[in-house]
Amino acid sequence: MFEGGVGGEMADFVEVMGLLRSTLAAHRDELRLLDCDVPLGGDGSSVPEGTPEGVRELVAASDGLYLDHSCRLYSADELADRQWAEGLERAELPDGGVLEDASRFFYFGEARLNPLLVDRDGSVWRVPDEGYLWFTGCRVEPITGSVEEFFFEWIVGERFRDLAGLDEDGATTSHWYRVLGLAGLVS
Repeated sequence: MFEGGVGGEMADFVEVMGLLRSTLAAHRDELRLLDCDVPLGGDGSSVPEGTPEGVRELVAASDGLYLDHSCRLYSADELADRQWAEGLERAELPDGGVLEDASRFFYFGEARLNPLLVDRDGSVWRVPDEGYLWFTGCRVEPITGSVEEFFFEWIVGERFRDLAGLDEDGATTSHWYRVLGLAGLVS
């Protein structure tokens, strides 16, 4: 879990989403931070059956997250329509093997317009941006052991730069990364 930023104590999804909402509200108009959004959480009634627990917790804290034009986490009502297992068939695995059963993955967002996935074991994977359409042949790679780890390291932490493909200039102009800085979550 994330330490610091929220009273120096351990924080959870709800606390950090609240911090981000208040930061965005305080600075949105002044800094024209229009390319990101932190909606209120849902009650869980529209979350599809079979949604992994970590994703359910994220949706309860914020019903989707719009981070920038190419990175976002899906809202509850989008999740069912975003499950395209057939697009991952035959993807290259980290060990050089080929993915035979794509149904093990649950899509919950996208980074650089490529899938963000939760494996049955709870780990988070991505299809790295390699300059072509991911569903025409791709590879998958694990990036964290859990949705919680992914959120605190890759969504509200320094690793967002890697997730979104931001160089130094991109980090200074990314509305989401600026909000993270204003909230004291990144330096």
